[in-house]
Amino acid sequence: MSRTDDMARDAQARRRAQLEFDGFQVVEAGAGTGKTAVLVARIIAWCIGPGWERTAERLGEGGDVPSAAATAREVLGRVVAITFTEAAAAEMSARVSEGLLQVRLGERPVGLLPDAVPPDAGARAQALLDASDQIVIQTIHAFCRRLLVAHPLAAGLHPRFEVDADEAGLQQIAREVIEAHLQDAYGPGGDADAFALGVAELGPPALEGALLALLQNGATPDELADPLAPDRAA
Repeated sequence: MSRTDDMARDAQARRRAQLEFDGFQVVEAGAGTGKTAVLVARIIAWCIGPGWERTAERLGEGGDVPSAAATAREVLGRVVAITFTEAAAAEMSARVSEGLLQVRLGERPVGLLPDAVPPDAGARAQALLDASDQIVIQTIHAFCRRLLVAHPLAAGLHPRFEVDADEAGLQQIAREVIEAHLQDAYGPGGDADAFALGVAELGPPALEGALLALLQNGATPDELADPLAPDRAA
């Protein structure tokens, strides 16, 4: 395939990204070839074009004409862009805002097709800029946490759950549990098994490491119960 053919396919793909929104699209390209630019142009094209028009029509089904502010908030509230790094998310967010600002000023951002810019794009872009806090441009981790915060009970989590990214919290809890248990186990009339572990040089650090390994591999409280208890043995 010639370079001219490659350029034609690239141009066609960029055009589809900004004008076709009724199905899935996959863009595959190497680093530095403009994938982020395509995604930013797609977001802007959707928000000032079909996304705006469909949202305004839906909000106006009761006969009332929706305000530009209400339409903008609804449009951006239904857009999600996921990245892999915080830096990429910040860059994409900035580029979307910059692109909308250019549209508001009557300019056309680099890469945005003329066909993707409706006649009243400037007014729409201003309303979208005013509601820019509604758009979700985040890493996959931040987006998942956002969902869990909004629906903790549906996910089986405590409403005040915390993300223990470096597992420092898990390690602290394991240490506290081991220390509390061994204070009793090493005392008068204590636990013979704990003494046996100590004689085998399996003290608190080793027990803490073993507990952490079990928890990190998904062990449940039931699985940590005494495996030789009569009911389990039966």
